[in-house]
Amino acid sequence: MIKKILLNPLFVFLSIVLGSLVGFFSPTLSSFLSPLGLLYFSLVKMSLIPLIMTALISSLGNFLHTEGIFYHKIGRILILIVGCFLFFGVVGISTSYFGKTGDLNEKSRAELGKFLAVKEDVNTYFETEKKPEHDNTKSAYSLVASMIPSNIFQALVNEELVKIIVFSILLGISLGVLRDPWKVNLLHDLTGLCDAFNRIVIWTIQLLPFGLFCFFSGHVVAEYLGPFLARGRFLVIFYGVSFILIFLNLAIIAYMTKNSLKVTYHALKHALLVSMSSQYVAIPFAIKGLHEHLNIRKHTAQVLVPLGFTLCPFGGVFAYSFTCVFFLQLYGISLTIGLVVAIFLTSLFAAWASSNILNMFVSLGFLAIIFEPLGISMNAIIVLFLPIAIFVIPVKMILNVSVNCMIFSIIERKNWVKSMEHL
Repeated sequence: MIKKILLNPLFVFLSIVLGSLVGFFSPTLSSFLSPLGLLYFSLVKMSLIPLIMTALISSLGNFLHTEGIFYHKIGRILILIVGCFLFFGVVGISTSYFGKTGDLNEKSRAELGKFLAVKEDVNTYFETEKKPEHDNTKSAYSLVASMIPSNIFQALVNEELVKIIVFSILLGISLGVLRDPWKVNLLHDLTGLCDAFNRIVIWTIQLLPFGLFCFFSGHVVAEYLGPFLARGRFLVIFYGVSFILIFLNLAIIAYMTKNSLKVTYHALKHALLVSMSSQYVAIPFAIKGLHEHLNIRKHTAQVLVPLGFTLCPFGGVFAYSFTCVFFLQLYGISLTIGLVVAIFLTSLFAAWASSNILNMFVSLGFLAIIFEPLGISMNAIIVLFLPIAIFVIPVKMILNVSVNCMIFSIIERKNWVKSMEHL
């Protein structure tokens, strides 16, 4: 009964609202609660990387050991993924552009200018935040090379998830193709560890409303929130389009899995909710919902869910392309074909860089690729991005989970992933 209350969507949403109000009206209390929120998310993250590693290694190893896995229609899968990236990028740009999210009247523009002038030294507010240094000359080769771990232990310490996943995939494949008898026991132990880490994550998620309440109380600052709330059009359009897209994703999942929309929602409800803190936290809930309620094979879900949630940030592409157009309109800069292409590519990299609510500012270095050449200062981006991000990031992560689950349902329905024994 208590578990159902704590993970009830209304209860979770209420905790976010109350936390935001505390941060807005009581900065003193929020300064006490904020460290508790960060401590909670550290507790959740404690088992996430071990869970992802053991899930990938054991699933790939078992696949290749027992019956093998073969991506029967790899070309169609790639076309589907690329098509989704393009679709959500176009939707983000077009809805923000035609919705005129950043179109201010002269009075509002003057007030915003005064606010930005006062916050000239805003970088000192974020001096503890980790912001990437981007290099415009970075080649495709160096980008790929940055995904290869030269030292897996260093990657684990630095929480470099892409490198960890690359290592886990290679280790899982190597275990699967080995013919030594001892590997059966090793795979069995890894599966047990995966279940144990999964249980720890589920236990800690019971306190999600408390964690979100403390986090939002410490990150919603009154002096930064005001200028953004004055532009409520951005929030209304973003939330409206996002929830329409989430609904469409659930409807497609229901059709592909031959279930009702109600059954589909209840199967993925917990995964969608917990993704507000981090999409990686949603991994065990998504695997459970897809397998137990939507009839997607467990090993398929255990392989696709971690990969999809990490490498396919569709929700992030939508959110950052939407936000980029907002900034351009705010400064009266006309949208051109060249800028549209730049926004899409930059949004893609920003989405890959900022995968959870704790590192939302990592994307700033990538957004600067567009804004700095146009004369928009980094100070202004930070001031305007904070109040936007605190409301945008949770919704874009929910959208990302729903899109990936939709793709998994299509892959399973079309049988694009086949066992070797069926070929």
